Amino acid sequence: SGNLVLAAHAFNACKKALLQAPKKTDALSEIEKILKYEYEETVWKNPVASSDVSLPYELLVAFCKKGQRPSLHFTQENTLNPIGSYHPLGNGRDSCHSTVRQAFSSSMSEHEVLGLATYALAKAKQDAGGVGGHCTFITMRPNAKFRYLHRDRYLAALESHALWLDLRMKQFFAVYSNPTVDAARFKAELIAINRDILKYRERLIESKQSIPEETTHDPKVPPPSRE
Repeated sequence: SGNLVLAAHAFNACKKALLQAPKKTDALSEIEKILKYEYEETVWKNPVASSDVSLPYELLVAFCKKGQRPSLHFTQENTLNPIGSYHPLGNGRDSCHSTVRQAFSSSMSEHEVLGLATYALAKAKQDAGGVGGHCTFITMRPNAKFRYLHRDRYLAALESHALWLDLRMKQFFAVYSNPTVDAARFKAELIAINRDILKYRERLIESKQSIPEETTHDPKVPPPSRE
């Protein structure tokens, strides 16, 4: 996130250096040194650094080493840091962190993580400035295969359902917390919300048929357009 031009420049500097490096080079250490140098040179030492707030950028780095599980890292200014569980980046980071931190578990399935991430992004778009557009997800498997989900019908439905469910539960809580609501009205509200949730989930399951079970691409190649 941030300045895409400078971020791309840092990425290309890493790519060039690794292609020219000896085979026994510690690739992650080399990446860390290059990213540190690039950030200091293009952001901190930039002649307009004191007046141009658009210079900073953040990177999400996936590192794969043969025989080992892939790992994720993020940059914070000139440092490269490992991600243990999750780490939100960009303008909506505070909103995402607030949404994810209480619900995330390392034992969640990929589909569950996808659902939570979609909800977090939907809330970030709603609450944070400068966050918008289509949701695009890249999942990285233990075998270092990448899977793209880009402008998917299921993701669009999941996002709208997340916001609907969030609003519906707030409305339900208003009834739940009202001591003047009698048992008959409360039971009717429970039946109504159960009916609505079942109806919406049926629609969600129908839209899931648009997800390809296995869609892998070279991470250097953009995902195919659906337009």
